[in-house]
This record gives sequence, structure tokens and C-alpha cells, in this order.
Amino acid sequence: MQEFDQLAEIAGQTGQAFLIDQFRRNLKPEVQEKLLRQIFATLQLLQSATIEWDNTIFEFKRQQRARDQSKRPPVTQKQRQPIHDEVPMDLDFTKLAPDELERRKRNWLCF
Repeated sequence: MQEFDQLAEIAGQTGQAFLIDQFRRNLKPEVQEKLLRQIFATLQLLQSATIEWDNTIFEFKRQQRARDQSKRPPVTQKQRQPIHDEVPMDLDFTKLAPDELERRKRNWLCF
């Protein structure tokens, strides 16, 4: 908001309707949605409402994350062990010879 105010001042923009419109266009979509039908007489009133809604949305999302994490069952040691003696995939990197690389490209093979 401070940067917006500074840029508006540098640009010499003082029209409240123009500034309010420009400010609204660059808000987070969920904040824009909450303020869509509200009319603000000044940019400062819009900015205050924006801060309030942004804080409310942030807190709501934080509570949702905490609630979702508390619903997950704890991972036990038994769950971490491979099932049926599976072995993790070998991820070593091998550099292919240029002719082998070309052959695989031609035949649409993995490389």
C-alpha cells in the first residue's frame, strides 16, 4: 500500500475514483471478491478494509491448515517401512555414450 501511495504521488495522481479503481485491480483475487460490492469514499478507507480482509483470510487459512494437520493420523514407524520387501528405486545417474543416446532418441526410448 505504501508503494502504491508513493507511485501515485510520483505520478501526480490525485483523483480518488481513479486511485481506488487502480488499487482494487491489483488486490489478491480473494480480497477483491470480498470488497467487490462495497463503495469507498477514499482510497484510505479502501486500504483499511483491504488490510482487515487480508488479515481475516490469512487467519482463516491458518486455522484450516492447523485443523487439517490435526485430522491426519500420525505416521508410525511401521507405516514408514517398505511393504513386501520392496526396495527404493535406484536413482543413480549414468551418462550415456553419444551413439546410445542418439539410438534411444530415434527409437523414442527412455534415456
